[in-house]
Amino acid sequence: MERARVVRVNRPPVRNLSLRRRGLGLTAHNVVDATRIENRLVSARIFMEGALSDDGSEDTRTEAISLGARMDELRLENIRTVPRVLLVNPLSRLSIGNFFKLDQLSNDFDYRTTFRFSKDELILQCRLLKFPEEIFTAKGCRFTGEEVFLAGYYRLASINRFGDLGWQQFFGFSQPRASMAWVLFEEHMIKNWSYLILDNMDFWAARIPEFARLIAEKANTLHGQDQAIFDPSIFRIFAFIDNTTFPTCRPGGGPRRDGHRHNPLIQEAFYNGWKKHHGLKFQTVDTPCGMNFDVFGPVSLRHSDIYTWHASRLSMKMAALLLRHSYPNYRIYGDSAYTVISDECIAYHVDNSTDRTQGPKNKAMNSCRESIEWNYGDVKGLFKMVDYPKALRLRQMPVGNMCLLAILLRNFHVCFYGCNTSTYFKCQPPTFEEYVANGPRLLG
Repeated sequence: MERARVVRVNRPPVRNLSLRRRGLGLTAHNVVDATRIENRLVSARIFMEGALSDDGSEDTRTEAISLGARMDELRLENIRTVPRVLLVNPLSRLSIGNFFKLDQLSNDFDYRTTFRFSKDELILQCRLLKFPEEIFTAKGCRFTGEEVFLAGYYRLASINRFGDLGWQQFFGFSQPRASMAWVLFEEHMIKNWSYLILDNMDFWAARIPEFARLIAEKANTLHGQDQAIFDPSIFRIFAFIDNTTFPTCRPGGGPRRDGHRHNPLIQEAFYNGWKKHHGLKFQTVDTPCGMNFDVFGPVSLRHSDIYTWHASRLSMKMAALLLRHSYPNYRIYGDSAYTVISDECIAYHVDNSTDRTQGPKNKAMNSCRESIEWNYGDVKGLFKMVDYPKALRLRQMPVGNMCLLAILLRNFHVCFYGCNTSTYFKCQPPTFEEYVANGPRLLG
C-alpha cells in the first residue's frame, strides 16, 4: 500500500498578512526597530529645539539643520519597515508642549475640512462654550480643554475609529486616550449646551411673527401669479416639522459570548420595515433661518412620526409658549403624517371641490416644507460619522448623543455660514455669540 503523502502548506510571513490578521501590522522585529528609531527621533528633536532657540550658536544651528534633514531621510528609509510608526510623526506635539494650543496651530492647515470651521471660529467657540483650561480624569489623565474640544469636532466630522491614523496624526492619541477625550467632550456638551435644541423655544419667541411673514412671502412668490394666495398679516405658520432617521448596525446580530443567540426582539425593537434598516430617529421643528426651534429624541426607528409628536408633548409646549408671549394661534406645518392631530400642527391637503385656492396653497407650502429636508442633509453631510451605519453600534456606543451633538453643531455652523434654507427664505440666522449668550445651563 502506498502511504498517503503529507502535504505541508507553508504559512505566509506575517509581513504579507492583512492588517487584521497581523494585529498592529508589525512583527516583533518591526516593533524593536520602531522603538529604537522613535527614541532617536525624540532625542534629535529635543536637540533641534534647543539648537534653534535664541541661545544656540551658529555652528549648532547648522548642525541642527543637517540633523533635521537626516531625520527626514531616516523616516523615508524605514517607511516600509515600521509603517505604523513612521507614517505618523510621533513628535508633532513636542513643539507645543505636548498639549494643543489653538492659537499656535498653523494658519496653512485646512481647518474647515477637518473640523468644519476656520481657526478663528474654533477659537471663538472653544472660549464661549466654556471648556476649562485643563481637565483631569478619575484615572489621572490630563487634557487641555482645547484638546477635548477639537477631539469632539474631529470625531463627528469624519469617519474614524479611536486611535487610528487620523487620531495619531492630529492629536498623538492612542485608542484609550482618544476615547476618553471624546467622552469628556460629550459630557460637557450634553450637560451644558444640549438645552439649545431641546428646551430653548423662548429664544426664538420674539422672531415667530418674522418667520411667519417670510414663509408667506416665499409661498406667494412660488405661486407665480399677481394675486397673492396668502395674506402675510394673518398668516400663522412659522416653522416646519418632520422626523429624520439615523441608520445603525443591527443591534443584536450574531451569537453572544456564551454561545447562545441574542433575543430577536432586540433587533425588532429598532427595525423599521418601511425604511428597511435599524436605527434611531429625531423629531425636529425647523425655522426659516435653517436652525432648530425644537428637537426631540432619540426614539427607536420602529415608532411612527405620530408617536414622536405625542411623546414630545410639543402641542402643550407650544400652547404654553404662545400664552406666555400673548401671541395669536401660530402653527407649524408638517407633511401628510400630521393630518388633523392638533391645533398647533397642520398639513394642507388638496381639496379643489370646496376651495379652488387650496390646490395652489398645497403646492406652494409643500415646496416650502422641503427646506427641512435640506437641513437633514446638511447634518449628515457636515458630520459624516452619523451617516455611516457600519460605525454606529447601538449597544456599544452612545449613538443617540452623537446624533444629537451633530444636530447641535450644525446649528453652530449655520450661525457662521448660513445654509440653503436661510438663503431660500432670506432669513438671517443669529450670530454664534447671540445663540450661546445665555451661557451653559443644566437641562432640567
